[in-house]
Amino acid sequence: MLMKKRVMVIDDDRGIRSFLQKSLAVQGYEVALADRGAPALQQLLVEDFDLVFLDLNMPEISGQAICMALRNKEKTKNLPVVMMTAMFQTESQMKDAMSEYGASAFLLKPFTLTELCRVIESLLEDPVADNKVQSAADEGKKASDRTATVDNAEPPAGKKPLCGSLENKQFPELLHLLYQQKVTGLLNVQKSSAKKVIYIKNGYPIFARSNILGECLGRMLVKDDVITQVDCDQSIDRSKSSGRLQGTELIEMGLLTPQDLYDALKNQVTEKLLNIFAWTEGQYRFVAQDDFRKNITNIELSPASLILQGVTKYWERERLIAYLQPHMTDYVKQVENPHYLFQEMGLSRRGEEVFAECLGDLTLEMILARHPLSRREVERVMVAMMIAGMVSLQTTASKLDEDGRARRKAERPIDGELRKQILEDYKQIMSADYF
Repeated sequence: MLMKKRVMVIDDDRGIRSFLQKSLAVQGYEVALADRGAPALQQLLVEDFDLVFLDLNMPEISGQAICMALRNKEKTKNLPVVMMTAMFQTESQMKDAMSEYGASAFLLKPFTLTELCRVIESLLEDPVADNKVQSAADEGKKASDRTATVDNAEPPAGKKPLCGSLENKQFPELLHLLYQQKVTGLLNVQKSSAKKVIYIKNGYPIFARSNILGECLGRMLVKDDVITQVDCDQSIDRSKSSGRLQGTELIEMGLLTPQDLYDALKNQVTEKLLNIFAWTEGQYRFVAQDDFRKNITNIELSPASLILQGVTKYWERERLIAYLQPHMTDYVKQVENPHYLFQEMGLSRRGEEVFAECLGDLTLEMILARHPLSRREVERVMVAMMIAGMVSLQTTASKLDEDGRARRKAERPIDGELRKQILEDYKQIMSADYF
């Protein structure tokens, strides 16, 4: 009897672990899961594995450090390691990382089941059950087609002009649309005299420019007490004289390191984008193009993460309720398409609990009712997941499979009377005048 090939999946994202476990198990692999690097590394050095899937951005011990540690050990120096990331955009970046860290291959998030199967076949001489691999890939394509139908996507932005009013298509919805279509180009948004240009590459925002004075790099560094106003003025004068960027001058002045500058630019771009979430009116226009001029700093930002941050920071309660109210009686279910399901949203522990509850057997109203003391946080999470396409809405309840029934059974029972008493005490405390 042939031994099953063993695969280790190391990722702190529960959704990615679950997806890979199910996909690999269907193909006949024995799968071990780890959400932390240290115990995974220890297990790899003791036990025998045929393949490793490793997230690049792991807490505590990075994916790079784990991969290099494996290459330094005789037992694992030739073990195939597939690194997973959303950070890289070019072939040269991946080749450099493979050379530096010792990775065997890369999967760029979000990846499809077909891409997963292709990587496995390229690394393993005798992949398990080729017919199952193809069957799983076909199922993945069907799931993708079903999700695309539900999402009712517009034609790709590059095929027709994409422009309109932010009153009709809100900014987070626009971000998701561009991510959905994986387009590259410039997104221009304007509200009165405020103008911003957002650089989109393969659906990911990578840079932004703004004519708002308070959003320039120097002003933001002064506001964050990184540099003084005198430093800022001097760097501007030097920039005008030399023709170089202000950030370059700040490095030359010894006020920033290259890493400091990168972090500052990432914060600056993020704030420029998040501020647009407060806009309820204005115009947008997307212009597709193949590439950008070379002097922009490529800072990839997850659209799903931006959507959650922006909704949390800038959407008032009335706006949240207006978005959720029409869907209160709809059943909420995690989508099947991995392109949407496994986005890097950066959910909190509460957010992950809410996401896990979306199995299709509970309505939106039921899910919100489960979290009376954290309802506002849950409302924000639900809005973000709905806009980012991580969950779908349906008019009828789904029948839970064996895994879903087990997850429901494992949930802590809700004590209705205790909840009622806690809510009454909470209302009494909030209405009391202690002054």
